[in-house]
Amino acid sequence: MTEGWSVRYIGWGLGLFVLALSTLHVRNFRALRGWTEHAKQWSTLRKIWDVAISFLIPTVILFVVFSQIKAFYGYRFNLTYQLLIMSRTLGDITVLMLVGSVPDYVQGLIKLFWVLTGKTRP
Repeated sequence: MTEGWSVRYIGWGLGLFVLALSTLHVRNFRALRGWTEHAKQWSTLRKIWDVAISFLIPTVILFVVFSQIKAFYGYRFNLTYQLLIMSRTLGDITVLMLVGSVPDYVQGLIKLFWVLTGKTRP
């Protein structure tokens, strides 16, 4: 008989991943202070790409998470219902989704605001 992954090890792995993501987001927010100065030297296309990537990465993370949840639940999956009960039924996945996506969306909105208000013009 073979044994699968222990829930404890999966939990520790997810916890370490969330910690690594949190550390990365703190670093990215600190680097955001000099973003407008760097962006003044970039082309418009580069600015658009840098803002877009802040929205693309978390969207891909959320898509992958929800597609895996859908694969697990099969035809019983209902996105609206799952969003309502997710924090109670899949707390670790909810934390992973929030830590993995919300800071990126916030950074993207800040960068978009700076670009639209002209703070990145030379």
